[in-house]
Amino acid sequence: MKKILPILLFYILYTTINAQNYRCIKTDAITHFQNINGNIVSIRIDSTYQNSDTVDYISYHLIRSLDNNHWDYTIKGASWIGEKFRVLQNGDNIFYNALHEPIVIKTHAYINTTWEMYHSNLNNIVVNATISNIQSISFLGLIDSVATINFYVTDTSGIAIQNPVNNYSLMLSKNYGLISIFNFYTFPFVNQIGVDDLYGFSDTLNLIGINDTNNGWQNITAYDVYNWQPGWEFHSSESHSPPIGPGEYTGYYTNMIRKILNKTLTADSISYTVDRCFYNRVYNNTDSIISENHSHDTIVETYNLDSPLNQLSYEPIIYDSNNITFHIKTTNTIMEQGWIFTNLQNDTCQPLNYDGYTNLTWKVGFGSTYHGEGFLGDQSDYIFVYYKKDSIEWGTPYICSTLLNIESINTSENDIKIYPNPNDGKFILENVNPYQTSIIISIIDITGQTVYMTTIPKAKYYLNIQDLSDGIYTVKIQTDSYILVKKLIKN
Repeated sequence: MKKILPILLFYILYTTINAQNYRCIKTDAITHFQNINGNIVSIRIDSTYQNSDTVDYISYHLIRSLDNNHWDYTIKGASWIGEKFRVLQNGDNIFYNALHEPIVIKTHAYINTTWEMYHSNLNNIVVNATISNIQSISFLGLIDSVATINFYVTDTSGIAIQNPVNNYSLMLSKNYGLISIFNFYTFPFVNQIGVDDLYGFSDTLNLIGINDTNNGWQNITAYDVYNWQPGWEFHSSESHSPPIGPGEYTGYYTNMIRKILNKTLTADSISYTVDRCFYNRVYNNTDSIISENHSHDTIVETYNLDSPLNQLSYEPIIYDSNNITFHIKTTNTIMEQGWIFTNLQNDTCQPLNYDGYTNLTWKVGFGSTYHGEGFLGDQSDYIFVYYKKDSIEWGTPYICSTLLNIESINTSENDIKIYPNPNDGKFILENVNPYQTSIIISIIDITGQTVYMTTIPKAKYYLNIQDLSDGIYTVKIQTDSYILVKKLIKN
């Protein structure tokens, strides 16, 4: 008896230490997972249902086909983790695939525990799960106890069969949920499940971000996309090619330089004063020029921060009654996929039939980086040829004087001097280039408004803007051959 008691005590302590009280989904946070192909999907619990001893959690909906009909879809379809995620009092966490079949993960189990995770007579398949390891693991800058779950797949008579699940493992964190997870909607990844999967998610996904701890990747928003700084430059080329076919069609191309002068941020929008230089040509399909335009101006660009760009990846976006789509996100881009739906009644929709295909893209810190291809040669493109972001430069820049079709004269920013700067509103603007005899000076405030303008007929000029408020201004200096932009501080 004395020998049995220590052994029994050791067994009780061992099973207690290794017993689990984990959770598969961190229901109080938005968690983000990445496909093998680099696309990101998320879990956000939108609703909860209490049923006696169970709790059902519903993640945000996706667009799904109705009864695998390739024409009728619903915007209230199941998440990639299934139509619901159920938690039982005994610690079982249950997911449901597209056929509403249960997939069980025992979060209270201990190491070496094996259980039947999934059983389908329809598919003649059984998936057995085993907790093979429990250890402390670091991920996303966090440290937690993590259980590794391995799988063994058989048919319903117990004979081992080949299935992708045999090659996978799940990793379950005690406090943060599954850090490697299945696409439960298409589980167990066999053709017999007959799922019309609009998205083509990979079988397994890995955790890359948690929003309530602010660890790892966080959902890209409109602010991230349009967060620029004064001094940045974007040089772009936009074109539209006439389609192939009878009749006359018009196309165009535009080469543009945009320099960010000032930035204004409000609660719901972000605005930039932009120095813009561009050349635009409109032509027809016989390559005859219809019009040409050379221009250099200062504009204000405003972007709404309450934007569909803020929604989670693959979440349905209802622009209006006739335009439903969704965005696909990677770690630094947002793409509008090629599917566009028209809204019907009772949360249903149908794919639009139209001649063509578009693919809009946005990139963090760049704004819209559109690339689209149309039908039968009717193609549109928008690309960057150069950008400068602080000390980072890429590509080959356009020259404004070339776009304006102005003969280049040797000049540099040192040709124009402003001093003192900062100043109290009185300062000197000096032109040291003898080839320039007339200069137009525009002073622009942070809202993009021109608050002072004059023409300087000589090499040295004294200016007085003491009646203007203190702050940062942009001085636009325009000659016959070039335009310079300088910063002025009045205090």
